[in-house]
Amino acid sequence: MSKKPILYYGYVIVALSFIISAVGLGISNTFGIFLEPMLAEFGWSRSSISAAFSLTALIGGIIGIVTGRLTDKFGPRLVLIASALFLGSGYLLMSLVHDPWQMYLYYGVLTGIGIAGPIVPLYTTSIRWFTHGRALVTGIISSGMSAGTIVFSQLVEWLITEYDWRSTFIIIGIINIVIISICAQFMKRDPQSAIQFSKVEIQNAPQSSAKLSESGLSLRQTLTTRQFWLFSANNCLVALSIFTIIAHLVIHARDLQIPNAAAVSLLSYINITSIISRMVMGLVADKIGHRITITLGVGLIFISLIWLIFSTNLWMLILFSIVFGFGWGTFFVPINPLAAELFGMKSLGVITGALNVGITLGGTLGPVIAGYIFDIQKSYHLDFIFLAVASLIAILLLFALRRSQPQIDIQSVL
Repeated sequence: MSKKPILYYGYVIVALSFIISAVGLGISNTFGIFLEPMLAEFGWSRSSISAAFSLTALIGGIIGIVTGRLTDKFGPRLVLIASALFLGSGYLLMSLVHDPWQMYLYYGVLTGIGIAGPIVPLYTTSIRWFTHGRALVTGIISSGMSAGTIVFSQLVEWLITEYDWRSTFIIIGIINIVIISICAQFMKRDPQSAIQFSKVEIQNAPQSSAKLSESGLSLRQTLTTRQFWLFSANNCLVALSIFTIIAHLVIHARDLQIPNAAAVSLLSYINITSIISRMVMGLVADKIGHRITITLGVGLIFISLIWLIFSTNLWMLILFSIVFGFGWGTFFVPINPLAAELFGMKSLGVITGALNVGITLGGTLGPVIAGYIFDIQKSYHLDFIFLAVASLIAILLLFALRRSQPQIDIQSVL
């Protein structure tokens, strides 16, 4: 008789995914800290530098469809190793930038390709390891991004102060290559590939997990559904707000004469509350429903953006960051579980990649539009109004999604 493993390997997958998310996605969220020193050295416009961040989101979203398909077919290991190499190379080459085209190629294209690795494979892989509590699992993994942003925003700020922004890019490039490559060695696609089952799930995993992996819609079928396009449009509008705030909040605070350390700390407030919400709402979402939870998250983002329009000092920005961060985490946690609920597990990787195109479009347009409007108005006031309106429309789309009828009956295959 074979000996049962002491630890269910699904928990190892979650822990590794947390680390990869912290490094791969957390570091990418520190781009706003590089804005001021790069502006000081080159004298470029904010919109031109922000375009590199937007290009990263665009490339990452497009390549996410490819990484989703590859993960469905081959598993996450090779995809994540390639991701580490692209991310690391992009950051290392950023230390050599002197012209805008170099920034767009190194940061926009190379890191954009690399960022697609942590975005899709981590979530779709972890979901395959669990038949229950998927929102909580997603919340834990996505909190890695927030935890990484907290840690690396402080590290990046310190490195830029002690050395310079070019040396900082070299250091974070090495960190990406080493840590993600090591963690990727231990990632497995699903329980069948590892041939391990916990005592709790051993009755379900061999039969139901296999059935779940074969049930659901293909990508082509998914693209014909009303739910897909409503969901994608909602994700696009919310991402418009999230990516714009990540890219521009620090420098907006500096424009209000807030000290640099306090301005950078706003990212920490956002990500601390985001971690809390991802853990708490991960538990709640599995009980109250994934669509309801997403709606609550977008509602908090909308309220916080209304507040931001009138925020003129540090305490008001701190309050904004706390509410916005909680809304961000609440919105993000149920996305992948809801995709599995609506479309099934059969092609979840590539479907998730397709859904991320909506997030990509919003993430691409948001920072560039905000930078362009600022260059004209010399203020972010109109930007914040625009983001609030976008969030309100996203809420209305979610109400329409709630009235959708056809869903994949996951329980029928259990």
